[in-house]
Amino acid sequence: LHNWRYFSTEAEFLLALCREQKRPMAVMIADIDHFKRVNDRLGHIAGDGVLLTTAAAIREVAPPGSVVCRFGGEEFLVFCVVRDEAELRAAADRFRIAVSDATPVTASVGGVCAPLIASVRTHAASTDDVVATMLDRADHCVYQAKTQGRDRAVVEPMDPVLWRRPTAEPDATWRADALQHTVLELFTRELGPNNQAAERN
Repeated sequence: LHNWRYFSTEAEFLLALCREQKRPMAVMIADIDHFKRVNDRLGHIAGDGVLLTTAAAIREVAPPGSVVCRFGGEEFLVFCVVRDEAELRAAADRFRIAVSDATPVTASVGGVCAPLIASVRTHAASTDDVVATMLDRADHCVYQAKTQGRDRAVVEPMDPVLWRRPTAEPDATWRADALQHTVLELFTRELGPNNQAAERN
Protein backbone atom coordinates (compact mmCIF):
# COMPACT_ATOMS: atom_id res chain seq x y z
CA LEU A 1 0.00 0.00 0.00
CA HIS A 2 0.94 3.63 -0.28
CA ASN A 3 2.01 5.33 2.91
CA TRP A 4 0.81 8.57 4.49
CA ARG A 5 3.52 10.59 2.75
CA TYR A 6 2.14 9.58 -0.63
CA PHE A 7 -1.39 10.56 0.35
CA SER A 8 -0.34 13.96 1.65
CA THR A 9 1.53 14.78 -1.56
CA GLU A 10 -1.42 13.69 -3.73
CA ALA A 11 -4.16 15.36 -1.66
CA GLU A 12 -4.44 18.43 -3.88
CA PHE A 13 -4.92 16.29 -6.98
CA LEU A 14 -7.52 14.17 -5.20
CA LEU A 15 -9.56 17.21 -4.22
CA ALA A 16 -9.34 18.53 -7.77
CA LEU A 17 -10.62 15.18 -9.01
CA CYS A 18 -13.68 15.41 -6.73
CA ARG A 19 -14.37 18.91 -8.00
CA GLU A 20 -14.14 17.75 -11.61
CA GLN A 21 -16.54 14.86 -11.05
CA LYS A 22 -18.91 17.07 -9.01
CA ARG A 23 -19.33 14.36 -6.40
CA PRO A 24 -18.69 14.31 -2.64
CA MET A 25 -15.24 13.34 -1.45
CA ALA A 26 -15.02 10.61 1.13
CA VAL A 27 -12.43 9.67 3.74
CA MET A 28 -12.57 6.38 5.63
CA ILE A 29 -10.33 5.05 8.37
CA ALA A 30 -10.26 1.33 9.20
CA ASP A 31 -8.70 0.45 12.57
CA ILE A 32 -8.01 -3.18 13.48
CA ASP A 33 -9.69 -4.08 16.76
CA HIS A 34 -7.51 -5.30 19.65
CA PHE A 35 -4.45 -5.55 17.42
CA LYS A 36 -2.08 -5.40 20.38
CA ARG A 37 -3.43 -8.77 21.52
CA VAL A 38 -2.26 -10.37 18.29
CA ASN A 39 1.31 -9.16 18.82
CA ASP A 40 1.28 -10.01 22.53
CA ARG A 41 -0.15 -13.51 22.15
CA LEU A 42 1.19 -14.64 18.78
CA GLY A 43 4.22 -12.44 18.16
CA HIS A 44 5.05 -9.65 15.75
CA ILE A 45 5.52 -11.94 12.76
CA ALA A 46 1.90 -13.05 13.14
CA GLY A 47 0.95 -9.40 13.55
CA ASP A 48 2.67 -8.55 10.29
CA GLY A 49 0.73 -11.34 8.62
CA VAL A 50 -2.53 -9.85 9.87
CA LEU A 51 -1.53 -6.44 8.53
CA LEU A 52 -0.66 -7.87 5.12
CA THR A 53 -3.92 -9.78 4.88
CA THR A 54 -5.93 -6.78 6.06
CA ALA A 55 -4.27 -4.56 3.47
CA ALA A 56 -5.07 -7.08 0.72
CA ALA A 57 -8.70 -7.38 1.89
CA ILE A 58 -9.22 -3.62 1.88
CA ARG A 59 -7.67 -3.24 -1.55
CA GLU A 60 -9.89 -6.03 -2.85
CA VAL A 61 -13.12 -4.16 -2.09
CA ALA A 62 -11.98 -0.55 -2.44
CA PRO A 63 -14.02 1.45 -4.99
CA PRO A 64 -12.26 1.91 -8.37
CA GLY A 65 -10.03 4.98 -8.32
CA SER A 66 -9.60 4.91 -4.54
CA VAL A 67 -6.33 5.78 -2.87
CA VAL A 68 -5.59 3.31 -0.07
CA CYS A 69 -2.68 3.83 2.29
CA ARG A 70 -1.25 2.67 5.58
CA PHE A 71 -2.14 5.39 8.08
CA GLY A 72 -0.68 4.16 11.33
CA GLY A 73 0.35 1.04 13.19
CA GLU A 74 -2.94 -0.77 12.54
CA GLU A 75 -4.91 1.91 10.72
CA PHE A 76 -5.67 2.18 7.01
CA LEU A 77 -6.90 5.25 5.15
CA VAL A 78 -9.11 5.23 2.07
CA PHE A 79 -9.90 8.30 -0.04
CA CYS A 80 -12.50 8.00 -2.78
CA VAL A 81 -15.26 9.78 -4.65
CA VAL A 82 -18.83 8.74 -3.73
CA ARG A 83 -22.31 9.60 -4.92
CA ASP A 84 -23.82 10.05 -1.47
CA GLU A 85 -23.84 8.93 2.15
CA ALA A 86 -25.49 5.61 1.26
CA GLU A 87 -22.59 4.69 -1.04
CA LEU A 88 -20.13 5.70 1.68
CA ARG A 89 -21.90 3.49 4.21
CA ALA A 90 -21.93 0.54 1.83
CA ALA A 91 -18.19 0.94 1.17
CA ALA A 92 -17.39 1.15 4.90
CA ASP A 93 -19.38 -2.02 5.57
CA ARG A 94 -17.57 -3.82 2.74
CA PHE A 95 -14.23 -2.97 4.36
CA ARG A 96 -15.39 -4.25 7.74
CA ILE A 97 -16.79 -7.50 6.36
CA ALA A 98 -13.76 -8.10 4.11
CA VAL A 99 -11.38 -7.84 7.05
CA SER A 100 -13.39 -10.18 9.29
CA ASP A 101 -13.78 -12.71 6.45
CA ALA A 102 -10.08 -12.75 5.56
CA THR A 103 -8.40 -12.45 8.95
CA PRO A 104 -8.80 -13.62 12.57
CA VAL A 105 -9.48 -10.01 13.63
CA THR A 106 -12.19 -7.43 13.10
CA ALA A 107 -12.01 -3.75 12.20
CA SER A 108 -13.88 -0.63 13.20
CA VAL A 109 -14.46 1.75 10.32
CA GLY A 110 -15.25 5.45 10.41
CA GLY A 111 -16.03 7.58 7.39
CA VAL A 112 -17.20 11.00 6.30
CA CYS A 113 -18.19 12.54 2.99
CA ALA A 114 -18.66 16.15 1.96
CA PRO A 115 -19.44 18.12 -1.20
CA LEU A 116 -16.52 20.25 -2.29
CA ILE A 117 -16.92 23.88 -3.31
CA ALA A 118 -13.84 25.38 -4.96
CA SER A 119 -13.19 29.05 -4.25
CA VAL A 120 -10.50 31.66 -4.69
CA ARG A 121 -11.51 33.44 -1.48
CA THR A 122 -8.78 33.84 1.07
CA HIS A 123 -10.97 32.55 3.93
CA ALA A 124 -11.56 29.24 2.14
CA ALA A 125 -9.80 26.22 3.63
CA SER A 126 -6.44 25.14 2.29
CA THR A 127 -5.87 21.59 1.06
CA ASP A 128 -4.13 20.69 4.32
CA ASP A 129 -7.00 22.13 6.36
CA VAL A 130 -9.62 20.23 4.35
CA VAL A 131 -7.77 16.95 4.78
CA ALA A 132 -7.13 17.57 8.49
CA THR A 133 -10.79 18.39 9.15
CA MET A 134 -12.06 15.30 7.33
CA LEU A 135 -9.52 13.04 9.01
CA ASP A 136 -10.49 14.39 12.41
CA ARG A 137 -14.17 13.71 11.76
CA ALA A 138 -13.45 10.25 10.35
CA ASP A 139 -11.31 9.45 13.38
CA HIS A 140 -14.20 10.51 15.63
CA CYS A 141 -16.44 8.08 13.76
CA VAL A 142 -13.89 5.31 14.39
CA TYR A 143 -14.00 6.17 18.09
CA GLN A 144 -17.79 5.90 18.02
CA ALA A 145 -17.55 2.50 16.33
CA LYS A 146 -15.15 1.33 19.05
CA THR A 147 -17.37 2.53 21.89
CA GLN A 148 -20.44 0.92 20.29
CA GLY A 149 -18.82 -2.52 20.43
CA ARG A 150 -16.26 -2.65 17.60
CA ASP A 151 -16.55 -4.56 14.33
CA ARG A 152 -18.90 -1.94 12.98
CA ALA A 153 -18.94 1.04 10.65
CA VAL A 154 -20.01 4.56 11.58
CA VAL A 155 -20.29 7.16 8.84
CA GLU A 156 -21.71 10.65 8.64
CA PRO A 157 -22.13 13.41 6.06
CA MET A 158 -20.43 16.77 6.46
CA ASP A 159 -21.53 20.22 5.38
CA PRO A 160 -20.10 21.42 2.06
CA VAL A 161 -16.42 22.29 2.33
CA LEU A 162 -15.19 25.58 0.89
CA TRP A 163 -11.80 24.72 -0.59
CA ARG A 164 -9.26 27.34 -1.68
CA ARG A 165 -8.22 25.85 -4.98
CA PRO A 166 -4.58 26.27 -6.03
CA THR A 167 -3.72 29.01 -8.50
CA ALA A 168 -2.07 26.48 -10.82
CA GLU A 169 -3.76 23.09 -11.02
CA PRO A 170 -2.36 19.99 -12.77
CA ASP A 171 -3.35 19.90 -16.44
CA ALA A 172 -6.12 17.54 -17.59
CA THR A 173 -3.73 15.14 -19.29
CA TRP A 174 -1.68 14.68 -16.13
CA ARG A 175 -4.85 14.12 -14.12
CA ALA A 176 -6.10 11.45 -16.52
CA ASP A 177 -2.75 9.65 -16.44
CA ALA A 178 -2.64 9.79 -12.65
CA LEU A 179 -6.19 8.48 -12.28
CA GLN A 180 -5.50 5.65 -14.72
CA HIS A 181 -2.41 4.70 -12.72
CA THR A 182 -4.46 4.68 -9.52
CA VAL A 183 -7.14 2.46 -11.02
CA LEU A 184 -4.62 0.05 -12.55
CA GLU A 185 -2.72 -0.13 -9.27
CA LEU A 186 -5.80 -1.60 -7.62
CA PHE A 187 -5.53 -4.65 -9.84
CA THR A 188 -1.79 -5.37 -9.53
CA ARG A 189 -2.66 -7.62 -6.60
CA GLU A 190 -3.46 -10.30 -9.16
CA LEU A 191 0.19 -10.45 -10.23
CA GLY A 192 1.52 -12.08 -7.09
CA PRO A 193 1.88 -11.90 -3.30
CA ASN A 194 4.66 -9.31 -3.42
CA ASN A 195 2.13 -6.75 -4.60
CA GLN A 196 0.14 -7.17 -1.39
CA ALA A 197 2.85 -5.97 0.97
CA ALA A 198 1.83 -3.06 3.16
CA GLU A 199 4.50 -0.37 3.21
CA ARG A 200 5.39 0.82 6.64
CA ASN A 201 5.42 4.51 7.48
